[in-house]
Amino acid sequence: MADRITTASAPVRPPQPVAATAPDYSAHPFLDPDLPRNDRAALRSYARLFREYIRHGWRYQQMLNRLLHPLGREHPPEVNERILASYLHDASAYVRDLVTLLPPEYRDHCRPDPEVEASNDLRRLVEMLFATRDHRRVFEVQRKLYLAKLLIQIDHTRVIQDGPRHRRYLLELLDRELWRHVVEQHDNELCYDLSGGDLRLVEDVRALRNGVECWHFHVQRIVRDLPGGTYDLEIYHFDTRFKKESAGYDYDTGRHDYEVDERQRYPGMERHRSASILSKMLRKGINNPVDITDILGAKFIVRSEPEVYRLADLLHQVLGGPFSFRNQVDTFRHPQDRSQLNRFSAEGFHVFKEDVDILYPGDNGEGAQPYLFGVELQIFTMESFLATVHSRDYRNHHEYKRRQFLLGVVPCVFPAKVFGPLDLRWEPGAPV
Repeated sequence: MADRITTASAPVRPPQPVAATAPDYSAHPFLDPDLPRNDRAALRSYARLFREYIRHGWRYQQMLNRLLHPLGREHPPEVNERILASYLHDASAYVRDLVTLLPPEYRDHCRPDPEVEASNDLRRLVEMLFATRDHRRVFEVQRKLYLAKLLIQIDHTRVIQDGPRHRRYLLELLDRELWRHVVEQHDNELCYDLSGGDLRLVEDVRALRNGVECWHFHVQRIVRDLPGGTYDLEIYHFDTRFKKESAGYDYDTGRHDYEVDERQRYPGMERHRSASILSKMLRKGINNPVDITDILGAKFIVRSEPEVYRLADLLHQVLGGPFSFRNQVDTFRHPQDRSQLNRFSAEGFHVFKEDVDILYPGDNGEGAQPYLFGVELQIFTMESFLATVHSRDYRNHHEYKRRQFLLGVVPCVFPAKVFGPLDLRWEPGAPV
């Protein structure tokens, strides 16, 4: 996370920018830098409304109560203002973190206005919004207010609030149907030679040299008898991902020993970590968090492609049967399925992916109405997984997320009409 800006000096424009594609603001009209000019009547209406709220303290507190709490649940002004300030703080923390991901020549230019960034008081921000003629400052206030609004919306969305509960239930289900049938466990080390640009398994670890990486796994062998036959397979890694908490894998070059270990980003955000969900809403033009289908995910790594399909068949049987699965994508056998992946996925990305609907018993005891929640399942081979995290590989997860950011989020958060055209061309291995 970048340090807070304390100087009021004007940012320097980077040289020779290349025009960015204009975003579609239909889902997020309050990020449109031309909103004040496009709908002056609406702007005047908002101005009168906000000034009325600010002029009368009781109306301002009434607005905060309705924004942050259910009807009839009144909270003291200092509580409401503290809660709202935390969301405004997180909106600025999100933008600061995005600035650090920009190409280096644009970071100083795109750093937030110091006064806008420092203010977490709604009344002061609204005053800046209507009192300044500085187009960039107006947009930055507009952006901060809207991002805070989305963060409030995310926190108050039921499917996201239920995410940890659903995750626990998924883990209980897998403990009963999968891990209870582990018959053997052992640690395994796989070493890959990366010096030639491709992943090549090194069978003789005595041949270790520069360019070789060794990955450590705790392998679990499962034997499960089910109608139709016996499933005998080894799982090298498993983890679950709740989108509000996880930010992918950390990978640093220059080491020899690695383990699969997820990291967490956006530590500067006070109210948990909703940045991943927020980025996806901006990138995909989603204005309702309910429409995000991969809030909960489960990832498996196996050794080879045949085990991908044995594991998929086993999961089909123990997680509800074939009618519980949908949206299958298999780029191992069907490369054309890549068209169904995220548009930022690389050409050589290999995964077996599908959504499963888990029937949840409800939380109100006997007589509770069951309901479904979705989980995105991903099955990788060892090679296809390492390709997603390898820093010199086009498929690596870090570069994939960077492409998503540069081509999907930047045009919304740093629009060319305010910040000037930015060169958002992505090149594999570019410094971050």
